[in-house]
Amino acid sequence: MSGSGSSSGGGSTYEPDDDSYGSSTGGYRTPRTHRPTSTATGSGRGAVEDGTVELLSCASATTPYAVVEVTNPNKREVRYTAVVHFLDGSGAELRVGRAEVDVPARGSAKTRVQIGAAGVGTGHCKAEAAAKRAD
Repeated sequence: MSGSGSSSGGGSTYEPDDDSYGSSTGGYRTPRTHRPTSTATGSGRGAVEDGTVELLSCASATTPYAVVEVTNPNKREVRYTAVVHFLDGSGAELRVGRAEVDVPARGSAKTRVQIGAAGVGTGHCKAEAAAKRAD
């Protein structure tokens, strides 16, 4: 709404500078029930810091997944996506795996990141250092 004025539907107009309604002599005051929201938190999700990822174990032919630990620096639980790059013995990328994990506020959680193919040998794994909030 822009400026002050009256509503054609018979309701009152919200005016952030003045909570009084009616005339200056016969008006009444009501408490504010409307709280403006910013666009950053309008969806209820707000801005969160990235989590950190630590690679705990790499995939092998017998265990087709890597294990990572994701740490959350925020004051609320966040669902993060951890990303691991699976490399062969020469360092060439074989596959990229992703896993989502719910991490408690200011805590950490372990999760498996699947290589995506059984029996694929991998020489090395490299986890991306930052975990982004899952969308």
